Amino acid sequence: MAPKGASLDSSVTASSKTKSSVKDIKNQFEGLVISASGTIPDYKHDEIQAMVEECGAKFEKMNISECTHLITTAGCYRSKTVPAKIVEAQQNPNCEIVSIDWLLSSVKAKAPLAVRGFLIRALGSKRLVSTTSDSGSKPTHKRKLSSDLSQSASRRTKGGKDRVMANIIKLSALVDKGIPAEGRKNPAVWMDEGGVIWDATLVKSLTPVDNIKNSATPSARIFRIQMIIDTSGDIYHTFIRETSLHREHIITCKGDGHFSRAIAEFKAAFKRLTGLIWSEHQEQPKSGKAIFIQSVTYDDQPKLESAVCDVLSNFVNIHDLLNVKTTLLEPYPNKLLETKAKTFEHSILTAISLLNKISDLQRRTQDDSGGAKRLTTSLSQCFFGLFWPKGTPLPTKVKTDWISRSRRLIKDLEDFKGVEDAPKKSSKPSPTLSRHVLGLLHLEAMTTVKDDTDEYKALVKYFENSSYGYYYPVTSIGFCEILSGEEGFMFLCDVELGRQGGEWCYNGQSSIADSYLHDGLSHKNWRDAAFIHPDLKGVQIPNVPRPSVAINDFTKEYIIMNPAQIRQRYIFHFML
Repeated sequence: MAPKGASLDSSVTASSKTKSSVKDIKNQFEGLVISASGTIPDYKHDEIQAMVEECGAKFEKMNISECTHLITTAGCYRSKTVPAKIVEAQQNPNCEIVSIDWLLSSVKAKAPLAVRGFLIRALGSKRLVSTTSDSGSKPTHKRKLSSDLSQSASRRTKGGKDRVMANIIKLSALVDKGIPAEGRKNPAVWMDEGGVIWDATLVKSLTPVDNIKNSATPSARIFRIQMIIDTSGDIYHTFIRETSLHREHIITCKGDGHFSRAIAEFKAAFKRLTGLIWSEHQEQPKSGKAIFIQSVTYDDQPKLESAVCDVLSNFVNIHDLLNVKTTLLEPYPNKLLETKAKTFEHSILTAISLLNKISDLQRRTQDDSGGAKRLTTSLSQCFFGLFWPKGTPLPTKVKTDWISRSRRLIKDLEDFKGVEDAPKKSSKPSPTLSRHVLGLLHLEAMTTVKDDTDEYKALVKYFENSSYGYYYPVTSIGFCEILSGEEGFMFLCDVELGRQGGEWCYNGQSSIADSYLHDGLSHKNWRDAAFIHPDLKGVQIPNVPRPSVAINDFTKEYIIMNPAQIRQRYIFHFML
C-alpha cells in the first residue's frame, strides 16, 4: 500500500492537470463569439449556450455584428423568410454561418476547428453526418417492427417528459391564461425531446390584401395552439384559442388524454390553419392562410426594473391610478389590451412579435419579387385589425415611423402594468430599496421639493406656461405622458440640452445644422454653453437669437444624448 503522503501528492497532481486541461481548452476558444438561430435539431439554445460558455467562448443572443460564428440549419438558411440573425450574419464578413456539428466537433477536439466542411451554404438540406466512424460501410435502414415502433414512441414520450420536468417553471408559465383550469392540477406546455415547444401563435387577416385601401377597419384574428400535458397524471390535450377584437374567446379542446391523439390533433390544427406541416412552421406562409408568428417572451423584452416599479407605486395609491389607466388605454378600447384581461400578456407579446416581423421583412422587400411585400401588407393588416388605436387614420404606406410609434405605445402599456402590479409595501420606500433605485437612476439623493421654495415656484411656472403642442413625447422624460384632466408621472431634468436624436430627423439624417422653429425663433448652428456657466464648457446648445418680445413658452426640450449633461432630475406626481 502506498504511503498516505504519496497518495495525496498523486491526487493533487491529478487535480492540477485537470484544472490545467480545462484552462487550456478555454484558452483555445477565447475570443470566439458564437450565436444560434432557428430550431436546431436535438438542441435548445440554452444547451448550445452552455456548451459555448463551458469552452471559454462567448455566447451572443442578439448582437450578430460581434459574432465570429452563427449556428443554424440549412433549412433555416434557405427559407424564403430568412431570420434576421442570418441576414445580419451574411452581411458580416467576420461571421461564419455553420452547422451544430462544427461546435460538437470542436468541443470533442478541444479546440475550434476550421469551418471548411461545416459551412451551411455548402451543405445540403440534411444535417452533416459525422465521418469519424471507424467503419467504412454505409448504414443500412431496416423496416421497424410494430414493437420497435411502439418502443421508439415510448422513448420519445419519456424523453419529452424529461424535458418538460427539467423546464417545468418556464413551460407552466407558457400555458395560455384563456384555457380553463378545471380538471388540470399541473398543466404545462409540451416540449419534445428535440427541445421544440409545441406552442404556436398564428394571425390571419380577414380582409383581402387587394382590398386594404377600401377597408376602413381591417379585421383579423389570433389563433393559439398548445399541446398541454398534465404532469400529475400524464394526460395530454391540444387546446385552440381563437381571438378577435369584436367577439369572445373561442376555446376548443381536442384529444382523449392520450399522447398520440393530442400530438395528432395539434398537427392537424396547425395544417388546417396554415397549410403547412408543423415541422415546416418557419417556411413561407401559404396565401390566404394564417401566418405563424415566432413569439417573443417576457425574458427577451426590456422592462422596468421591479425595484423601480415598487418605488413608483409608493408615490401614489394604486387605486388613484385607475383614472390614469383609463386615459392611457383610451386609444385602445378593446379587450385585447386591457391590463386586467386574462390574455393581456399574450396580446402584448403578439403585438411586439408582429411589429418585429414587419420590421424584419421591410429590410428585405427591396430585393424581393413581391412575396415579402405581400406578406408585409398582410401582417400590417393583422396589426391594424387587432391593435391599432381606435379613431386613428391608418398609415397609407408601411413605414418605420408608425412601427416605432406603435412599439412605444405598447411598451407604455406593459410598463404601466408593471407599476400597477407592484405591491404597495408602505407609504415610503424602504432605505434599501431607495438605495437600489438611486443606483439604477444614477442619483445621489431623492428629496421632496418644498412648496414654499423658489425652486418649487419655478417648476410650477414651467408647467403653467408650457405648451403641449411643442412638447416632444420623449419616453425618457414622460412616464405616463401629460394626461389632460387626470394624474400621471413626469421626469424632468434641469439641464435639458443636447443634439437632436436621429429619431426626430427627416429621412434618417441627423445633422447639427438642422433647424427647429419655436415661437418664430430658429437656430442654424450650435454654441458652447460655457457662457451660461463655466461648468457647462464643452456642452453644445442651440444658438438661438434673443427674442424681440417676451416669450412665455418654456418648452424647449432637446433629447439628451450624453447623460453627463444632466445635473439634476425631478420626478413629479401631478394632477391636471
